[in-house]
Amino acid sequence: MNTLVHNAKKFWSIAVPVILSVIATSCAPEPTSVPAAAPAASSGAIQAPAAGASATIDKIVKNGKLRLGVAVAPPWLLQDPATNKYFGPAVDISEKIASLLNVEVEYVASNWDVLIAGLQADKFDLAGAPMFATEARMKVIDFMPYTSAGTCYFVKKDNTKINSLSDLNDPSVTIVTFTGTGTEEGIRKSYPKAIIRSIVQPPGGQPPIEEILADRGVVGPMDSPIMVMVQSKYPDLRIVGGADNCFANPDIPFPIGLGFNKGDAGLTTFLKLVVDSMQKDIDANILKYSDPKYMGG
Repeated sequence: MNTLVHNAKKFWSIAVPVILSVIATSCAPEPTSVPAAAPAASSGAIQAPAAGASATIDKIVKNGKLRLGVAVAPPWLLQDPATNKYFGPAVDISEKIASLLNVEVEYVASNWDVLIAGLQADKFDLAGAPMFATEARMKVIDFMPYTSAGTCYFVKKDNTKINSLSDLNDPSVTIVTFTGTGTEEGIRKSYPKAIIRSIVQPPGGQPPIEEILADRGVVGPMDSPIMVMVQSKYPDLRIVGGADNCFANPDIPFPIGLGFNKGDAGLTTFLKLVVDSMQKDIDANILKYSDPKYMGG
């Protein structure tokens, strides 16, 4: 366990800054991307766009609140079961945005399968749930990435047939996925021969552990940081390909970020300045909340 945690922290401390450097310049959506020369600013220097520069910000300021669509997904967005209070890097970014606009945050709970629909239907101003910026999603909304992650897989420990990722692409393999998630989208594309059992994700953001233990599926996916928790708390499960390799080389990597409606260049510029000003704290808190004690299970 100590080795796994050490390797996890080592990976994030080395890989996250590199990944973020790449996605900040290359993975922001093309229509509203910020020029590479745009300077990173300290939080004290950030100014909200002038009236008329961003329709979204104008609406937020007029309403006096930032409506944030949320769905729990550790380590980026978590919820205290005792108080129901949300916390984590995604919340930190949203609270900073609200502070700069002098408004309050209103958290709007959503399911992953209707998150984008809720954004487009004006149920919230930003999708604060840490969504994978998949190709399909980027066709309909824009993103401001602040980190990246991929997918790891688990099977029952006595499973001798699934030993590598190539073993997943087989019609005898049932992979349990959560409806409407970027992980599900990536798995369908990468493993077309597998049987996909799509279910609605329950509250708490946990991977489909009970589904696999109860033999309602053969393979369960999880966001790569959750691997440490699964490995430490579920001895009857095994990480496909090995825990260290999975964490260092996750499958189907995607940028992760805030989602918002297309065509708002002023909002894109503003969000980039906010994320740039907070990047060190974002990276540190992703490490902090990747600790198994925050992952539940």
